Amino acid sequence: MGHPQGGWLQLDLADREATPVELFAFSNQGVGVILMADVPLQQGASALLMMQAHGAGVSHRPVRLCWHRPHPQDPQRQVAGLRFESDDR
Repeated sequence: MGHPQGGWLQLDLADREATPVELFAFSNQGVGVILMADVPLQQGASALLMMQAHGAGVSHRPVRLCWHRPHPQDPQRQVAGLRFESDDR
């Protein structure tokens, strides 16, 4: 433990490649992520969260952005809360 788990976030609204994220605060309903401050986020936006699954390749989870705010200690980054959506949305 102690090492942040990484992943990628592909926003539906952004016309850009998936952005790297650090994941924290996992629950069965969602996850918190840390990402660069210049990534445009909009509350309620849908996205695809891609995570490395141990020994099983990359897993893809549809998510919805619940909240976002500047990182409390690093002005170059921001934090966001993502709610897991069902695969059959």
